[in-house]
Amino acid sequence: MKIILITKHYVKNYGSVLQTYASQELLSRKGGSVYVANYILPEASGLKYMDIILRKHTSGSRLKKMILRAVVLPTMIRWKYVFGGFLKKYLNVCGNPADNCEKLKTELPDADIYCTGSDQVWNPETNRGLQPAYFCEFAPERKKIVSLAASFGVKTVREEDEAQIKKYLEKYTLLSVRERSGADILAEAGRKGRVILDPVMIETSGFWKKFAAERKIRSDYVLVYQLNSSREFDRYAEQAAEKLGKKLVRICTRYDQALKNGRPVLVPKVEQWVSLFYYADFVITDSFHGTVFSILFQKEFIDLYPPLFSERLDSLLSMFEIEDRHISDCSRFDILDRRIDYRKVNEILDEKRKEALGFIDEILAG
Repeated sequence: MKIILITKHYVKNYGSVLQTYASQELLSRKGGSVYVANYILPEASGLKYMDIILRKHTSGSRLKKMILRAVVLPTMIRWKYVFGGFLKKYLNVCGNPADNCEKLKTELPDADIYCTGSDQVWNPETNRGLQPAYFCEFAPERKKIVSLAASFGVKTVREEDEAQIKKYLEKYTLLSVRERSGADILAEAGRKGRVILDPVMIETSGFWKKFAAERKIRSDYVLVYQLNSSREFDRYAEQAAEKLGKKLVRICTRYDQALKNGRPVLVPKVEQWVSLFYYADFVITDSFHGTVFSILFQKEFIDLYPPLFSERLDSLLSMFEIEDRHISDCSRFDILDRRIDYRKVNEILDEKRKEALGFIDEILAG
């Protein structure tokens, strides 16, 4: 049974590539031959992607742009090695890169099932509008079309997008989303969707332990994985590590982040990224998948929500009844002394995992 999976496999982000890998493995293990559609948004590669980074971090300053460009270029070369190498090694990416549905139709083989994958594929803000490809508009008529833990990434969608979303969803046979807000958006469109685990969490901690590289940091450490720049976050992480009496280690996704506090690990390979979470003693993060791996590896952790799209984290913590791992007051350190009841968390995780695997069985049925 052939399955075309479309998701954000190309994004230079550890969570994005790992959820793609998990989706591919889960569907393959259940009996499908999975082909990852090589769909890439036009602005998500090359110099266009560099321009997006420069606009985001330089506030229009010409001097800052020149300095950051000199830093970002070697970072992008490293990204190509790290993430491009991962795609070649682990993912069955199909066809030449395509940036629209018409190109996808010519690049992809005919399949039995077309699956919108996880990650923020339906987020109209991060994707610069609703992207027809992520709604499988390239699929032939009368094919089985499903979604596997897809995410809108927002609590509500814009009123002007509601009618188009409803139209796109009409052809879906089965719908599942990653957040409770996603189910609400589907309901507004007249469709029922189940809330299931992110594919990374459907896989077990044992699966990811085998995937992880050898230990890099020999001493005890507090791991920082931070996707949104914040001086308040930086100060809190440093103070928390001091109070815990442990080394502060920072995963740097760009070379310029080596100037931040903590021992830098510069753009690690994906297997090393997983290993850093596995061997950490404590985690401080603003990342969805950083939180996912903290839970999988039963780490004590703190979530400092990002300024945008925090619904993903809020829904995740609520699912496992550990909302108190989020703090908004960076003068609070009492959380360092509280322990997560992982017995209870694991009971919920086991039940949610069964539900998700049952949904995958439904995808492949018939």
